[in-house]
Amino acid sequence: SGNSPMRVASQFNWSGGTLSATDSNVTTAVSSTLCTNTNHFLIRRTLINQGTITWPSGGWYFSDGAIIRNLSGSVIDIQGNNYFGYNVGSVPRFINKGTLKKTAGTGVTDIQIQSADTNAVIQIQSGTMSFNANSNYINSDFNLSNGKLQFNGGIQTLDNQSDITGTGSVFFPGGTITLNGTFIATDSTQFTGATVNFNKSVSSFGSKIAITAGTVNVNTGDSVIVSVINQSGGTANFNMNDSIIVSTFNLSGGTLSGNSPMRVASQFN
Repeated sequence: SGNSPMRVASQFNWSGGTLSATDSNVTTAVSSTLCTNTNHFLIRRTLINQGTITWPSGGWYFSDGAIIRNLSGSVIDIQGNNYFGYNVGSVPRFINKGTLKKTAGTGVTDIQIQSADTNAVIQIQSGTMSFNANSNYINSDFNLSNGKLQFNGGIQTLDNQSDITGTGSVFFPGGTITLNGTFIATDSTQFTGATVNFNKSVSSFGSKIAITAGTVNVNTGDSVIVSVINQSGGTANFNMNDSIIVSTFNLSGGTLSGNSPMRVASQFN
């Protein structure tokens, strides 16, 4: 605790306990960090990552306006199904200008605090990363490598230089998500409650689109080609300059709307 800034020149082994200060202008700068075992608490203080944080286990809890800054060229490597959460008090923030990646753990890593990403990279190589709070992404890319990306709350906006690409699936359970960059999901895209706006280019929704709740607005100039669309609820608005081409369309509920023509090549149930 206290009001003095701290710089850890070599190795910070954080296996438990609390870092706190009287306000978020008090910093702790670290070059190499290993976060293990129990939960970790950051209260009002700003933690600045200038190197690599390796995080195999435990949770991070942020309180009273705490801030974590991941600087350009720095890496936070999540190696488990960890929790990145808002505890109590004024809203904490994650300011990311480096790389945030999940390299291990087949379950879900929840990001429950507001995020401001600029020139950042988010890599999902294992399990699921879920972003659940108000966030803005500027020239920042989500790269999937057999992982799953989920948006599950808040108002989240990706600018026209922020893309979602790679091998994996994307889920939209909640929130209002606006994508102004390129979207490519090779496995599947599932809409289960969010309001989602696609405003630029959708190269691929994967082999399957599933819509059970929420609202999907596709406002692009591209055609959409997909093997299967399963819609049991929600609203899908396709307002593109080209067609929707689907092999099998299973419509059991919800509303299909918009100005785009649709061609069902094989089966419409």
